[in-house]
This record gives sequence, structure tokens and C-alpha cells, in this order.
Amino acid sequence: MASRLPSASTRKKAQVIVTCQLCQRSSPLKWKCIDCDILMCDNCKTNVHARVKTSTRHKIVDIKDIEFNKSKESSVDLDNILCKTHPTQSCCVYCVQCKELICPKCLKTHKGHDVEEIETQYNENLEYLRENVSGNIDPYDLTAIFGSFDKLSINYNPEKINLKKINTYETNLPFVHKLVTSSVNSIWISCYQATSLQEMQIAQKLKAIRAFNDKTIYDMTISKTGDLLLTLAADSHLYRLDKTGKMNIVHDFSPLLPKALHVNSDNIIVSTREKGDAFPLAEHSRRQIVVLGQTGKKKVSVIEYDKQNTRLFSLICRMTMDKTGNIVAVDFSSKDIARIVKVVNNSIEWIYEGNQDINTDAIPFNPSDLTVTKLGNIIVADQDTHSLHILSEEGVLIKCCMMEDNNILLPICLDFDSNWNLWIGCSTNKNSEDNAKIHKLEISGC
Repeated sequence: MASRLPSASTRKKAQVIVTCQLCQRSSPLKWKCIDCDILMCDNCKTNVHARVKTSTRHKIVDIKDIEFNKSKESSVDLDNILCKTHPTQSCCVYCVQCKELICPKCLKTHKGHDVEEIETQYNENLEYLRENVSGNIDPYDLTAIFGSFDKLSINYNPEKINLKKINTYETNLPFVHKLVTSSVNSIWISCYQATSLQEMQIAQKLKAIRAFNDKTIYDMTISKTGDLLLTLAADSHLYRLDKTGKMNIVHDFSPLLPKALHVNSDNIIVSTREKGDAFPLAEHSRRQIVVLGQTGKKKVSVIEYDKQNTRLFSLICRMTMDKTGNIVAVDFSSKDIARIVKVVNNSIEWIYEGNQDINTDAIPFNPSDLTVTKLGNIIVADQDTHSLHILSEEGVLIKCCMMEDNNILLPICLDFDSNWNLWIGCSTNKNSEDNAKIHKLEISGC
């Protein structure tokens, strides 16, 4: 159940909404005025466009009846698109992170962002729009292809989403609390119950490279230098485990405890809380997300309250970032109740609280980890229902994958490797004598 505060709703059907070029609302597009070269909804055709004095002579057609010659695409001028910020400059690249065309003068403000050639992004956007909106998208309509693309409510076709199990590996642990793929050939796994941290070589079976048996890992991730960053239970330090096996303190959060971790191209992001019992929350409770510089020494910012001085979250136990650089996290509001939140500019943009078809009072939503796909969607592991919830960037449920059908039970942790294969670390039933399993999957369509 996803919502833009304060209402809550779940959309089950995938859809793509293109904004009407007159009212800029998400009304379904029905018409195109050939003379004005605009797409519009029913209401604007009747109440807006019709008020233009010369409109009676305009040719208006149903967008379903428009036939475009795809050969025209080769003549589309992509070299002279004027920059919206610097109108005297032509755009040179497309910023993938900000989803906009930028010129040479814009490059400084987009430093560190992923960029793409305009022609490549044009072809990708046009193909996507034709497949998901209409096969008759005008190749000359750069506003729809670029300018409005970031305003689309993009949900992918759930029928095209496919998860295929490639391999299953057995561990020597009762459950895999966290896993991180450090390279194509190795993986880190941890289990706080066994106070175990292991680096494993990936072959036909998992083979131990090195192990640390006195570490109660809370969360871990790979730094930009390839070292392992980790937080420990009831420890106020963020640690770096280098390739020699030496543990170094990166940052001291005293008197707070660091919990969830994420690394992006510029920063290390850490959630923190006060010492003692996590719940119930009290007035003195400190529930923060701290942004550190890449070395971890200096705080860049602290996220805790919104503009109305209301606490944003309760206990962030896992977090990641979407393609636009915003934090998406698992937030527990009590010991047994959790939700997914997206944090944008010190406010909660949306909340997802599970799928009402499978999450009930008897089996509530129990998200244990989340990760972001190559296309920017969010995958959430729901342990007790043996499922993966796939959400759009807007927090809308695209598909709920029941993993029990693939003999994948009790998924706890998730990670993508460098080849975009999905790794799932699982638990075992309390009464089971088996060891926990790790599954490697190929994922497509999202």
C-alpha cells in the first residue's frame, strides 16, 4: 500500500501517464492538434483549444489514428536543443540522475552525475514511450520525449517481469542476516546469531576465504575503495575492514549507535539511534540519518525532522538510494510494524506498507531489506510471506513475486552484483536443522 501523504492507496494495474500539454494534468491523452503540434485531453480539446479563434480550421485527430514515418527520426535535430537554464547554449548531454538535458555551462552543477549521449537517451526514451504509452509517439515531440519524461508515472508491465533462479548455495549459518557482493567471484555474508562474518569465494559451492567469528554485524556495504564498511550491534563506531583484515574506526557516533549503511559516489550514509531499548520512542529519542563525506570523517548533513519539526522516522534498519539520489529505507515504527519510506528534501515523499492481498493481521508486512534495480525500481524482501515486492520510484506496487514457487523461503537480505544478478540471503525455519541458503537470480523487465 503506497501513498503520498496523508492518503494511502495501492494501484495494482501498471500504467504510464503522459501529461496533457495544455492543462499539465495526468488526464488521459486523446487528441492531437496537427496545426498546434500539441497533445491534449478531452477536457482541453473542448474547453481550452476550442476557444482559440482559428481552431475551427485546425486539424485535430485521435492519437490512435496518427501514423508516423519512423524514417523521419533520422532527421530529428538533436544538436541544437536550447538549454532551459542557459537559453543561448545548446544541450550537449543528458543527465541520467536529474533526468534532463544539460549544456556545457550546466556541467558544474551536475558534477559526479551519470550522463548519457543525447541520441542514445532519445532512442531509449522514444522506444519506451512507444511500447508503454502509444506506438504513435511523434519523434519530433522532444517535450514529450525529454521534457515530460521525468513527470511520467512510470510503472512497468508486471507480465514482463521475470525472475529466474540460476543457482542455490548452502551456507554453514542458521540464517544470512546480510550479504554483500564484493566482486564477481566473492561475497560477504554475516549472521548476528552466530556472531559470524565470512568472505566466500563463489564457485560451484561457496568456499571460505576468511572468517571473523567474534563480530556481531548489524549492517555492511562496500566502500568506493573496495573495503568493507560495517556497523556492529551496540557499538558507536563505523568500521572499515581493509583487504589485509585490519579493522579501522572510520567515525565515532557517540553517544549514538550507527545502524543502516549505504554508500553512493560522494557520501557514506548512516542511520543512527540512541543507546538503550529501541521502543517505545520517547521525547529524548534520536533517530537520524547522517550523511558523511567519502572518507567518513566529516558530517555533511543530518536528517531527523521535517520543516514542522516532526520526527521523520522511527528506526531505519536498512536503506538504499534510488536513481535520483533520494533515500529509500526500511523504517520500523515498533518491534513488529515496519514500512518503506522515501525521503526527499527532509520530508517523507511516500510510504509503502505492504500488499493487502498477502499482508494480513496474521502475516503482517515484514520488510527486512531492499535494493534498487538497473531500471530504478525498488525490490523489497518480505520475509514472512516468502515474497519480493517490486515498487516503482513513486512507491507504487508493480508486482508481488511469491518466491515459494521457486523454493526460495524466508528471504532476509538482497544485493545486486556487478552483472545485475539478484542475490537473496534466506533464513531457515526455527525448527529446521538445515543451514541457510543463498539464491542467485536473473531478473528482467524491471
